[in-house]
Amino acid sequence: MRFCKQRDRYTCGPVALLNVDKFFGRRVTYANLPFYRLLVQCSKSQGTLRRSITRVLGRAARRKWPNAKQFLQEGNCILIFDRWKGGGHYSLVVMHGYDITLINHFEGECLTPISAAKASRLLKHAERTWYISESIL
Repeated sequence: MRFCKQRDRYTCGPVALLNVDKFFGRRVTYANLPFYRLLVQCSKSQGTLRRSITRVLGRAARRKWPNAKQFLQEGNCILIFDRWKGGGHYSLVVMHGYDITLINHFEGECLTPISAAKASRLLKHAERTWYISESIL
């Protein structure tokens, strides 16, 4: 499966939601990004607000790592929001094959395999986490 990567500095929220749908088998491409931008009211001046993501996905939740790992192993994904340098960034945590993988977490890299320990720390320190078990559309 080929995920889409962010091509600018402000559409991480819509790209993350597009990749959620790709993860669940929807046939979406980068050409569908304008729809996702409208869905979460993403703009160049403010990016994607957390309340817009919450409106689409529901309330954020916290789970301990064993429960989160089980959730991923069941074929689901986790959207995380990290606060970075006066802004924030949305990225996705999935099981890709047998590896825990971050999607669109670092600029210029779409897929980043990580260890279970790093995934645990990432989820623990994320400002918000949304546990997603079905596609957006």
